[in-house]
Amino acid sequence: MPLGYRLANVYRLVDRLFFESEKNSPLCALAQQAMDVSSLRRGATVLDLACGTGTVALWIAAQRPDVHVFGLDLAGEMVEQARAEARRQGLGNTTFLCRSIFDVDAAAFRPPDGAPDAPAAGLDMVVCSYGFSAMPQHARIFAASLDLLAAGGRYVIMDVHYARAGRRARLAAATIDRWIWGSDQLKASWPVMADALDGFEKRDQPFRLYGVIPLVFFTARGRRSQP
Repeated sequence: MPLGYRLANVYRLVDRLFFESEKNSPLCALAQQAMDVSSLRRGATVLDLACGTGTVALWIAAQRPDVHVFGLDLAGEMVEQARAEARRQGLGNTTFLCRSIFDVDAAAFRPPDGAPDAPAAGLDMVVCSYGFSAMPQHARIFAASLDLLAAGGRYVIMDVHYARAGRRARLAAATIDRWIWGSDQLKASWPVMADALDGFEKRDQPFRLYGVIPLVFFTARGRRSQP
């Protein structure tokens, strides 16, 4: 497991820097616009895939107390941090699971206060923040999570990739990215979405990683086809 996933406190600080920091406000604004949580129906269910310490899931839950937000991650310490932060903020509309996407079905994402025998219609939205670049099987994971999305439901990812595969970018990808985050920002992770979702759109926001390396923060989103 990469170093960053064993240091939950460090991961949380970095995650919040990208999503909540005033310094990165263009990135934060683009991510929030892509999710458009104000348009979710009352009682909607949302999955934060590879939720880490829950930064995005908790933000959605705070913005929309009338929806239920699930977080899913394989790192137990991060899931515990997310649960603790939800309790600290009094966000009872959250559920964090330490599970693999391959080991859950639609029933796992039924809100606790929902009727236990009600059919699971599917999630209203799946979001994934900085997860696809760290997934060696991102196409399989996308397909598995897409199966959990209701018809017409939204799928949104937020991630980064190197604007140019130059020497500095390749060095950072082979060292810092791989050893600390287990990620690969040189790969294009969004084409699997473009081929499977209706109304697919991608937006880019260039910036410089460590103030030196040209990087692009992007959002990609679309809707699951109606039957």
